[in-house]
This record gives sequence, C-alpha cells and structure tokens, in this order.
Amino acid sequence: MELKATVTGPNTVQMYRVGTEGCGLVMEASDLRKEKTGLHASLSLYRRDPNGKDVFLEGTQGNIERIEVRRTVLKAAKEASGENAAKAFGPSDEENFVKRDLSLFCMKVAWDTLMQVDPATMVLGDGTIPLTFQAGPFVLKDAGAIAFGDPDSCKTWLELIRAVCVDAGLNHYWNVEQANALYINLERNNDSIARRLGWVNLALGLPENRPLAVLNARGRGLLAIRPHIESIVKERNIGYAALDSISRADTGDANQAEPVNAIMNLLTALVPTWVAIGHSGHSDKNRIMGNTAFLAAADVHMKVSSERQNVPTGGTEVGVKINHTKANDIEFAQPQFLTLGFRPNNAGLRSIEVSRAEDWPKLSADTGDQGKGKFGGPTNTEVIMAFLKNGAAQIDEIEAATGIDPSIIRARLSDGQWSKFMVLNPKEKVHLWGLKQK
Repeated sequence: MELKATVTGPNTVQMYRVGTEGCGLVMEASDLRKEKTGLHASLSLYRRDPNGKDVFLEGTQGNIERIEVRRTVLKAAKEASGENAAKAFGPSDEENFVKRDLSLFCMKVAWDTLMQVDPATMVLGDGTIPLTFQAGPFVLKDAGAIAFGDPDSCKTWLELIRAVCVDAGLNHYWNVEQANALYINLERNNDSIARRLGWVNLALGLPENRPLAVLNARGRGLLAIRPHIESIVKERNIGYAALDSISRADTGDANQAEPVNAIMNLLTALVPTWVAIGHSGHSDKNRIMGNTAFLAAADVHMKVSSERQNVPTGGTEVGVKINHTKANDIEFAQPQFLTLGFRPNNAGLRSIEVSRAEDWPKLSADTGDQGKGKFGGPTNTEVIMAFLKNGAAQIDEIEAATGIDPSIIRARLSDGQWSKFMVLNPKEKVHLWGLKQK
C-alpha cells in the first residue's frame, strides 16, 4: 500500500491510509519538534469519510517515538470508531499493518516530510509589496498579535468588539478587512459571553442576536480543544481568531520559553490572523507577563489601559487606551482612545465611542516606552541610553537633556528584569544612573 504524507500547516504533517467503503484513516502530527528525549508532537487520528470530511477519533501529545504512546492512541481511536472501525482501519486482519504504518509515520515519515518541504529558493527582493491589515493600524493580516493589560482594563471587551467588527466588516474603529472570526473563550461561562455579544452587537448597530462563532471551552486547555478549533476553522472558513486568554491555555509554565512557544505555534498553525489576550507583567506594566519568548512570538504587542468615571445620569464610562509596544515592519500607531459606556447596576455595555486623549488625561499621560518617530523609535529607553553613554547622570539631568517626563524616566530606569540601567552610587541620597555592564 502506497502511503503519502503531506505538510498541511506549520509543523504539521498528515498521512492518509485507505480503509474500506471509500473511507480511511488520517494520521496527523502537529506541533512537530525534536527534543532531547525524542520526536514530540500532538498525535491525532481521524476517520476520513467518502465525502472527504475528517472525523476526529482520538489524540494525545508527547514523545511519538514511544510505542506506548502510539498503542494508546490507536486503541482509543478504534474504540471511538465503534461500528465504523473497519471503514477507517480496514479488516481486522490488517491490524498489524495499521500498527506498522503508524509507527513508520511517527518515527520517520512525519519528520522527513516536514524537513523536505519548502526547500531554499532564490527569492527576489521586493520592498514594494504592500503591508495589509486585518484591523488597521493595530492588527496585521496573516500575523499574530498580543493584547495585554491589567485586570479590569477591558481587554476582553475590546477583543470581542474587534472580533465582531472583523466578522461583520465594520470600520467604525479600525480599518477592517472582513474575515470570518472565531472567539475562543477559555475564561467565562457560556451565558456571560452570550450576554456580552448581545450588548456589543447593539452598541455596534447590529441586530442583538447576530451570531459570532464562539468556542466555549472554560476549564479546558488549548491543546485539548485543538481538534474542535481545526474543525470550526475548516467548516466556517475562519480567517481571524481571538484567544481569551493566554493564562488559560494550559500548555505549561508561561515563564518558560517552551510552553510559550507551544501556544504561539499552535495559534499560528490554526488560523491565519490571531489576537491573544494576556496580562501585564508584575514589575513592568509595559510588557506581557511571562517569558520573553512572548516578545518574539507575535508581530504586534498592544498595551491596553483603562480609566473609569461615574456618569451623572447613571452608569459608568471607561476610557480605554490602546498603544503599540511592539510592531514588526509597521510604524507604531498613535495611541487610540475609546470610551465604553456601561448601564447602571451591571446591566451591560450601551455604547462604544471614539474619544480623544484630552478626554482621558490620566491615560494620555501614561506614555510607557513608546517612541514618537518612524517605527516607534527611538523609544524613551533608547533616548536615555544614548544620553547615558556619555556618562552617569541624575534624573533631573536626564530630563533636561532629553525632555522626557521625570515619571517616565523613573519607570524606564527601573524596568524590572529588563532594565538596562543601574544606580552607580546606591549609598548616596541623590542617585547617579548609568548603563548596566554587559
């Protein structure tokens, strides 16, 4: 029997084995990677029906070179097939051949196929290829983005609004290129999301009951629901997804590079454009909490800040500020300000309005480390570094030379584990600041 494997996505390989009655078995290894202990992947088995639809049977993750891993997933897949087992796996006397083919796929074919794909080619440089946005100027098309902020900064509201706008092709707040959107909800119960969606729809001028593809998976991790995401993406032609949130993805310790990369790689493999919601760091509010691998894994990072005030007529208004903290290949956008109006007594969102910096002076004053020139540079950190290359200085001297607000200077000098600066005279009352030695 001829078996042919194909690359179906980033670090994802499939192989099809013919069964009976026009059906067969699909073997898939995703998030395929070499580790010290062997070849690791998410291994999934599907029954392919005569109409070409793949029905998920069973899956696992781990070292797919271990025979125990393959035996376990194969046995469970057969049990899940029930009366359709022969269609997917072939007659019972082929059981040993199925085991052999799965072993061959896991131990050799999958990795060899992945390594042979996309060989080096001569690429003609073309700097005129235009950049396209899914929700400009903040979210690039066919790229990943992270929106982070403190608790209660309205991150979830913002990304639900953005998902509906992309899905409906609305340009109220961003320059949107329409795409079918999926909201992956790992945080809230089903009723909460349904209520919020209804309020968002009304605030956007849409019918309250306008549907949005939502995968409610509270209490489950991203890897566990991967087959469901794949199915929805394929069936609904999803081009955009929002993940709420990174902290619930359950791939491991987010302070370690490997679990972080697992989340990012999985999202990239599943959907062309995505935005993941994260939390601000404890010591540095201008970076996402967790390993620095987050900084490299997404093309765009957006900091979300908020400010609340009571409305005399009842309810509250929340000012939301969005600003780039990282932007690959594009200019840092000017900070965006929105005002979200909420009804009294937690009765829901009632309005979404574009606002101005002067409407929310506290938010406007929080400039973080964003620069003002092309591509966001130089940043405030870079300006301070350039000045201190000439020698140590006090904060008031840095202010006089750079024109940066002293509160921002203090924040940048004390940037937690990422700080590039140090006090040179810690025992003195007035500190002299200099550059950390590499």
